[in-house]
Amino acid sequence: MPILPKEETEGVRTRSQRQQETDQRRFGGATPQTSEGQQLATETAGPSVAPTSAAPDLGALMAMLQEQLQRGREEQARLLKEQQEEQARQQVEQARRLEEQLRDGQEEQARRLEEQMLLTKDLHATFGKEIKEVKDRVAQHDNRLSEAETQIVKAENRIEKAETRIDQVNNRVDNVVADMKKSLNDLKLGDGTTAPVVAAAPSLRGFKVPPFDGTSSWSAYKIQFEAVMEANGWNKSQAMTALTLGLRDQALTVLEALGKKVTYEQLLEALEARYGDAHLEHVFRAQLKDRVQRSNENLQQWALEVEKMVRKAYQSVPALIEGNLVQTFIDGIRDLEVRAAVRLGHHDTLKNALAHALEVEAVRQDHRSHRVREVAAATLP
Repeated sequence: MPILPKEETEGVRTRSQRQQETDQRRFGGATPQTSEGQQLATETAGPSVAPTSAAPDLGALMAMLQEQLQRGREEQARLLKEQQEEQARQQVEQARRLEEQLRDGQEEQARRLEEQMLLTKDLHATFGKEIKEVKDRVAQHDNRLSEAETQIVKAENRIEKAETRIDQVNNRVDNVVADMKKSLNDLKLGDGTTAPVVAAAPSLRGFKVPPFDGTSSWSAYKIQFEAVMEANGWNKSQAMTALTLGLRDQALTVLEALGKKVTYEQLLEALEARYGDAHLEHVFRAQLKDRVQRSNENLQQWALEVEKMVRKAYQSVPALIEGNLVQTFIDGIRDLEVRAAVRLGHHDTLKNALAHALEVEAVRQDHRSHRVREVAAATLP
């Protein structure tokens, strides 16, 4: 192998050293030498270098490079493995979180479903209770309606009986008058004169006088007494005797206050002043302004109460009774819909207004019962 000149040998050695320094700086090898150190080493080594001295440096450099490359590959493989392990760990963690979220979501959904089931159960129980209450109320209204119808029938029967008794009294009075006319005709003389008529002795036979103790209505009792008086054909003396015998308890104190010598008119006036309603008309009229149908009064009871109060309030003005009966009855009806419907009917009598109110109330109750059955059918399973 030819021997290189000294300059070329130094150049090769300088390049080799520079390569080593670069590799050392790159891969963390031995401390690089400065240019002065390199020159000193070159001068110390001497001018002559064997031509084969560069070969070991290149081999070492190649070995070093291969070693560094192997280390780099191992480091890269290690980093790749760590990265893969980290990714696998993250995937496992993500899967765990997803599983926990899914489990929590399922538990939350199950809890909400259970709450909805409990709420539905409570609603069914509540609706069932309310429907039962509504059914009970409907049954109560039906019972009240039946009772009202029964009362109407009884009232109509009493009215018919009273009318029958009045007809009987009228017939009896007519018969008495006819008998008296016949007796007068029989007593007439042929020359046109009449025989003297001897007055008959007072008699209390016939219809009996009901007792009066001062607790019942004097106006109603007076009507009854005058009817009996007319039916029996009493004069004032007989009527005085019958009225005196009919007084009871507190009413007797009026008779005691008058004394023994009292006429029929005086006794009537005293009883009227004590138990009559004529001087209380302004009181009854004031009460009518605030009186309305109570919660425990049905329409029939309200109509009877109105009739009683209006007749007391306007007994001195009979022409105003009928109009005030209808107006007071309608204004005091508790149900607004029934009141409005009856008001639109423009009724002239209390009887017609009451019949219309009962009809409207029955229709509304029937409609409510149908609605309750529809709601029950829609809510119950």
